[in-house]
Amino acid sequence: MGEKQNQPFQLLFNSSLKVDFQGSRVTSDGGLILIRELDERLGLEKLIEEHLSDSRQGLNKQFTLADLLRQSVYSRLAGHEDLNDAERLAADPTFRLISSQRIWDRGAALTSTLHWFETELLTREENLIGLMALNRETVGQADCLDGSDRVVLDMDSSESPVHGEQEGSAYNGHFESVCYHPLFLFNSHGDCLAAKLRPGNVHSAEDWDELLLPEIERQQAEGKQVALYPGLDTAPIKWPLSTGSKARDVNWRVAKRQSPKIPLRRAIFLSAYE
Repeated sequence: MGEKQNQPFQLLFNSSLKVDFQGSRVTSDGGLILIRELDERLGLEKLIEEHLSDSRQGLNKQFTLADLLRQSVYSRLAGHEDLNDAERLAADPTFRLISSQRIWDRGAALTSTLHWFETELLTREENLIGLMALNRETVGQADCLDGSDRVVLDMDSSESPVHGEQEGSAYNGHFESVCYHPLFLFNSHGDCLAAKLRPGNVHSAEDWDELLLPEIERQQAEGKQVALYPGLDTAPIKWPLSTGSKARDVNWRVAKRQSPKIPLRRAIFLSAYE
């Protein structure tokens, strides 16, 4: 009887229509398939293997690092800000198919596995460093398709308010809130090249060199001219004009230019010494 109930049934008013209940084969996140194709073409899985480390052994490696990272990132892209929907998404056709072939039929990772992955494995020092390198190289792969000999970098800080006593949070007088004070580095396309989570009470320019100098070196190694458009509402306009320029043998020239994407800002053009 149960088997008959699970079969499609025909409608009497229109015999060309059939009703079939296939919830496990329906998804509202089909657009993620296109993003999955993009990460395949950018070689994301190989970059994950190069930059992230995994201490699991044997049967504990039921899901690869690539499977777990994709599920974590793609669920955010689909609008799920936390892991509350992880169990439902594990059975979703899209989240099964964006993973490696061996789990297409079995289903993606459940809440407990993803929680361990995000709070224990990814937070290890070597993997935090690896995530930064992974992000830079993924964007770098996309940049290779650009063909331009010049890159524009934009650095600025922001506010990330918190509720409760979060480790590292502090009161910031400028934002008038208890928050983190993260620092971001973008290119002119709006891609985030690097980010650093900092305590809420640090200066806007704190740790600028950790984000900016490695990216300058990477771009110049590829033969590109680098231009920096600092946020004029904060301190960064003078960040690079200190010891960092001498330490990295970089010639900094300031010129007034107008960027099509960042209008009416002052550009700092960088080039290695001849």
